[in-house]
Amino acid sequence: SVVPNTVIDYEAGGDIGAGSTSDRCILQSEFDFIQTLLPLKSSFDAACNDDGGNAMCPEFASPSRSFLHTDVSGKNVYMNPPYCRIQQWIKHYLRCKARSPCNTSACIVIPAWTGKHRKLLAGMQMLHRYPTGHVLFTAPSTDGTRHVMPGIPWPVEVWYDAPRREMASLR
Repeated sequence: SVVPNTVIDYEAGGDIGAGSTSDRCILQSEFDFIQTLLPLKSSFDAACNDDGGNAMCPEFASPSRSFLHTDVSGKNVYMNPPYCRIQQWIKHYLRCKARSPCNTSACIVIPAWTGKHRKLLAGMQMLHRYPTGHVLFTAPSTDGTRHVMPGIPWPVEVWYDAPRREMASLR
């Protein structure tokens, strides 16, 4: 059941998990929409609770299986990172992609903020931009269910990093 939300700190960082103010899970309908924009469907969710209750993909990272310590080479990653760690998470993904560039991709959902992380998006494609006020996320409730959060306080962008095409062999 969905209950109205009162106060949410969208900028909170830290671990994702029950009781954490940084636990934002995209609405299933919005995730499904984003998947229609991708040539490769997401198979690994980078930020979930330990029990996977908010996972959008069959495989996922969580506080006990940290994304930052998971090799996602060869996976199609869906990433909605903690907003205070966007740069760190994109850098980790790019390091993993360097190991298997032709088999690794990512869909990255982040606020349309300026910052050092923007340069890491070079070569990626912005697929969609959600306007301020759009209802996009859920958060955990004290009773163990999830509730719909209020509309987003700033625009949110959806970026796609495709696998690198294999270069034709030189003869």
